[in-house]
Amino acid sequence: MCPSLFDLSLYGNGQGWIKLAEGAYGVVYEVESCMAEPKAVAIKKMNQPQSIYDRCVLHDIFTEITCLEELRLESCVTDLYDYGVDGTSYYIVMKKYAGSLREWRLKQPPQMQDNLSLYLSIYREILKCFKTIHSHNVTHYDIKGDNILIDFKQST
Repeated sequence: MCPSLFDLSLYGNGQGWIKLAEGAYGVVYEVESCMAEPKAVAIKKMNQPQSIYDRCVLHDIFTEITCLEELRLESCVTDLYDYGVDGTSYYIVMKKYAGSLREWRLKQPPQMQDNLSLYLSIYREILKCFKTIHSHNVTHYDIKGDNILIDFKQST
């Protein structure tokens, strides 16, 4: 059993966590932290393998943390607050966003022409973000609307 290298007490000891998303290898939760700022964070939790037949996510975790550290001061990359491991899981603590691009787009009018200039502006900003991460030799292998997180809420 691995010693704990993650202070779960800063995040309610796993209590009151709200599941935001689930992927093939982990779950992302919204969590109230004990920190003054930010109060709400997103925690990606990935289970440690239980046997040699389980997929080991350790390489993926190290890669993700390394990329977030490399791009720490870039505004188009999420803020990394904390990370660690305990006896059962790996954790990455990041900024909590209002939602994803996909969620936002589903709330928009179905006719693209009504907001075409806005959509093209957003597309341009996304391309700038990809240019930034690629300039740091980072390749994102799961680009989709659910993985583009945004800070603003749409009133419609």
